[in-house]
Amino acid sequence: MSGNSNYYSEETRIIAPAARTKVGTAAPKIFGKELRDLDDADLEGLLSKLSPEELEDLNSDFDPDNSLLPPSQRCRNQTSKQPTGPYQRDKLLLFLEESAKQEEDWEEWVPFSPGIKRGKIYEPKEDSDKKSGEMEMPIELDLDDDEEDLNGALQEAPEKDLVDLAGILGMHNLLNQSQYYNALKGKGQDETTGTTFTGVVRASEAKILPEEPENETDVDDCIKKLEADDEMVTEVNINNMKRVSKERIKALIKASCASKHIKKLSLANTAISDQEARGLRASVLGNQIEMDMMLTVEENESLLRVGVSFQSMEARHRVSEALERNYERLRLRRLGKEPQEWNDIDQAATS
Repeated sequence: MSGNSNYYSEETRIIAPAARTKVGTAAPKIFGKELRDLDDADLEGLLSKLSPEELEDLNSDFDPDNSLLPPSQRCRNQTSKQPTGPYQRDKLLLFLEESAKQEEDWEEWVPFSPGIKRGKIYEPKEDSDKKSGEMEMPIELDLDDDEEDLNGALQEAPEKDLVDLAGILGMHNLLNQSQYYNALKGKGQDETTGTTFTGVVRASEAKILPEEPENETDVDDCIKKLEADDEMVTEVNINNMKRVSKERIKALIKASCASKHIKKLSLANTAISDQEARGLRASVLGNQIEMDMMLTVEENESLLRVGVSFQSMEARHRVSEALERNYERLRLRRLGKEPQEWNDIDQAATS
């Protein structure tokens, strides 16, 4: 430790150097002294010479800048009026109502007259998307403000081309339907559609379509094959065969019920009506039929789905359990499990 400095010496007052001022400007002074030359005693002496009004004005120029305080406490209370008492809502509303009645109306330069609107009347803007006849992709023509050439071209153009131009521009009210669609598709106008705006409107000729071939299904042969349970007969179609009698159609339906290989039977637009076909529909199977179907599903070990809604609670429950067992068999077969585990599943289901 050097002799000039003492570690235990008394604290000395350190004066920081004055801040550099801008070139051409002098430091602010108060009563001929700079701010760095003023002590706290001098500032207190200055404040003691101020009047209460001047102190209030000086205090109102400064707000507490403390971020830890809530915003409601950073601003000083500037209300000098004494409180009138506790808050009473009814008296306040009564006071506001009376003061509003006593307040005079504003003076108007123009006297009031009923039925006359003042100011600018609001007019809604037109939506460009809702304009009739507007195309999705409007065509823009750059004519360089040469109206004479445009008028000359329109005067010399034939009326047939003007019809196409009107169709392209979306002026469908000037054209008939055939002219409008021919112009959009790029087809030329001919005598059938009309080449002028004042042409007679004619109805377009109906398109002749070839008739569908008649259904040549042999109903009697189908009945015989279905009764014999032929494996080749899986689909029978007698649509649009109105000359087939109802008795033959009923015989065909009865033979289809006896067949075990038929998958589809089409009877659209035939002599049989909906009222008669509704009676052949099995809407309610019955308890005995549902039980037979339930036993058949339980005996089948490969069935995974049944598209029948059962009315009996027991049938629904046992069929769902049988399908779950079949799904489990499929899972074990995919994993390569032994058949003994399949038997365990059956024993667990029956127990």
